[in-house]
Formats: sequence, C-alpha cells, structure tokens
Amino acid sequence: MQLLSSTAYTRGEDKLYHCTRYQRDRFRAVVENRQIYFSRPSEFNDPWDFKIFYANANLDDPNVLERHLRWLERVGKDDPSAPTSKRLASTLETLRHDIPTLRKTIHEMSTALTQTFDTQYRVFCTSPLSTSELMWAHYGNGHRGIAYEFAINNQLFERAMPVHYSQEYPHLDLTSDGGAPELLAVLTKSAAWDYEREYRVIAVTEEGGVEPQGLIPVAKTGFVNLPPASLTAVIVGCMISTRDAKEIEDILQASSDEILLKRVVRSDERYELIVA
Repeated sequence: MQLLSSTAYTRGEDKLYHCTRYQRDRFRAVVENRQIYFSRPSEFNDPWDFKIFYANANLDDPNVLERHLRWLERVGKDDPSAPTSKRLASTLETLRHDIPTLRKTIHEMSTALTQTFDTQYRVFCTSPLSTSELMWAHYGNGHRGIAYEFAINNQLFERAMPVHYSQEYPHLDLTSDGGAPELLAVLTKSAAWDYEREYRVIAVTEEGGVEPQGLIPVAKTGFVNLPPASLTAVIVGCMISTRDAKEIEDILQASSDEILLKRVVRSDERYELIVA
C-alpha cells in the first residue's frame, strides 16, 4: 500500500491550498479561532467519492464463492447478534446455491460500509496548486472567493495523503483483512479530477467508534484546531468584490497572527493566473 505511506511531506510539497467561497463567519472562525472545518464525505460533489464497492462478479468461480462463504461464516460467528450456528450454517448453504442473493448481500454490505464511513470520517481537501483556473472556478465561487495557504511543516498538514486518479473504479475484495484496502478506495478518484492534484487530511470522528490509527481526531462539529503558524496566507480571487476584499484585509490586520494577504491577478496577454 505505497499510496497510504505517501504524504505531502514525503513528496516534498511546501504549501497546500484550500480554495473556497468567502463566508465572513467561516473566515473569522479560521483566522480568529484558528479552526478549519472537515467535511462529511456525503457533502462532496463527486457521486463516486468515498463510495465502497465490494466486487461480486466472480462468484460463479467455486474458489471465489467458497472464500466468501467462509468469510461470512467467520464474521457471523464473531458477531454476538448473529443467528445461531445452526441457522447460520443453513443461511450459508442457501447462499451457496443462490448466487443472485449472495450478490445482493454483498452489495448491501458495500452500501452499509459507505454509510458507516460517512459517520466515522471527516475530510479536509487541499491541493499544492494556487493558480489553477478550474479550482478557482469550481471551488472559489467563480474566482470571487479565497484560498487558504497552509505550511506543511506541522502535525496536521504533513499527514495529508495524495489522491490517486484512475480510469478504473476500485473493486474491493470483501474477504481481505484490515482496513487498508478500504482507505485506499477513499483515496481514489476518477481520472477526470486529476487536474486538482488533491491531498486529503482524513480525520476520525469521536462518535465513529474506530481507533484513530495515526489519523486526526475530530469533534462531532467537524472543526479541527490549526497548529500554530500553519495558516501562512490568504489569497483572494481575481474577481472578488471590493467589499469582501476590504473585509478580509481588516480581519487579517486585526489578527495577532502573521498571515499574509495575497491576490490572484489575471494575465492580460495569456491564459494564466498569477499570485501577487
């Protein structure tokens, strides 16, 4: 699982950016309270994002079928709420001869894990790109928003993991042990999104019922405290309103932290954004 051991830090990134719509109260929470909001996966704009799919197409293969039945048997025996051993054996024998129902069962388990992940995990999305036209258009309110600039030499952003872009949707093996394959799946997106070069900081919720295992703990509210001096600059979009730009400047000037104010400007002679 090389992808899971790779981070923004190990890849040599210097800064990470989070492009977003400007909202005064949310902006003050970041600057004054030093907190950022981690989103639920269900809030994402990609309908495949964080959706788990356990492969079920090869169940006609006797070896694959037997492996899945043995896995269901082991899980059933470990579950205190599962039916009795006699009833479990009867259910497994029925599934052995009813592949469509077994496929449906596996699909339901995929859906259930997706719903569980939406409770267990929160995500903060970033990119090393500060002048991507599409990022500003899609996430920066049509170039009228802002981008936060974060240093990665801290315990929060050094853990940001890169998203893998693929033409193929990840099909997981239900019978594999451990959570690494599932975590790998939530770090995979369609190649259509590769322009983002996304890095994700993944947090574990308090009510999720899982151990953090090196991930960031996050409260039910979704807010995580920023490490000192991690927010290094705020970049305003090239089409931001004069009122919003002035409000942002005033809030930054009132802050006790040293946070630079930068602006993206549009080149007059080529398709290029420049941070000034």
